[in-house]
Amino acid sequence: MEAPSFSIVISTLDRATHLKNLLEALVLQSWDPFEVVIVLGPCKDNTRKLLERYRGFFKWVECPEANLSVSRNLGIVHASGDICVFIDDDSLPLDRDWLLRYANVFAGDGAKKIGAATGPVLHRDTEYYEFRNGVHNCYGFQQFTFNGDPGDFKWQLRLVGGNCAVRRREVLLAIGGFDERYLYYHDETDASIRMIKAGWEIRHVPDAVARHFKINGEFRKSDYDLRWDVIGRSDAYFAMKNGDDFFALRLLKTLLYAPRKHFVLQILHGYQHKVYGARKLLYFILLWLQGTLSGIVLACFPRKLMKGNDAGDKFLRYDKNALSKCNPVSAEILKRYAEAPNVCPTQADLLRPA
Repeated sequence: MEAPSFSIVISTLDRATHLKNLLEALVLQSWDPFEVVIVLGPCKDNTRKLLERYRGFFKWVECPEANLSVSRNLGIVHASGDICVFIDDDSLPLDRDWLLRYANVFAGDGAKKIGAATGPVLHRDTEYYEFRNGVHNCYGFQQFTFNGDPGDFKWQLRLVGGNCAVRRREVLLAIGGFDERYLYYHDETDASIRMIKAGWEIRHVPDAVARHFKINGEFRKSDYDLRWDVIGRSDAYFAMKNGDDFFALRLLKTLLYAPRKHFVLQILHGYQHKVYGARKLLYFILLWLQGTLSGIVLACFPRKLMKGNDAGDKFLRYDKNALSKCNPVSAEILKRYAEAPNVCPTQADLLRPA
């Protein structure tokens, strides 16, 4: 099978420093050619000034709202590669062969059945996995590092939005991209379900690893101070749209399962470990409840799928040689890729459970 072409889609919002690191890191990828599509949200920092410096090396699309699904859909419409690769603006590929490993999946045996592939995600410069072989069920329960024990649910392999590759025309355009009613959370999980229902296989690629530096932003102020209303809304909407029972039972299960989700336990965990007091706990719980109810109401309306189809943009090769000459790759990035794959030092893991 002929080797596929790649469009790396990066949605960004107020993370200029980390976006610069990512653009530099992509210069060192062994796979060539590929293009980069940057979707710029309503930024307040100096991201626009950074992009002006690199103008001509990538496609640049404006997204007027802080909605990750809308942003990704804009990237899909303006991409020209066979495969769209999604990576977060605060992430880095672990090594130089990250894209090559995805290319091997889509050009290898049985590739015609593979609609998407996803790789593990390491937490910052540690050896702790935020995501590895992650799975979900139709009511939104998730295991981020699946150990093979099915437990009480029927699990399906899912994508992680910060490190995945998906066929553009046959899959993303065919299923309508990402559901834009998801502002944040479950957007890629919902797309995974629709891909599987359309008959496509999702493949886990254990050596296509990215590091996620988990920078605070629009929906996350800290490990505990998140937009719990948005997360609750997305979770309830997801369960009501994808649950495999008739409406009344689906509604009942959505309400019964909601307090058992991992993010509700995270809210309680912060209180139990004295990160915040009872007043803040009550505030977070009320936010989550408000979001859950609004998600159930929202599910009464049709999905809001991708508006566009194909912008017809020409493939814009990411000219790594020219880019590195006009803006040399920093010593920090070179150091990270000097001894792949173990390129990053280990530091204390902030998220490991106590």
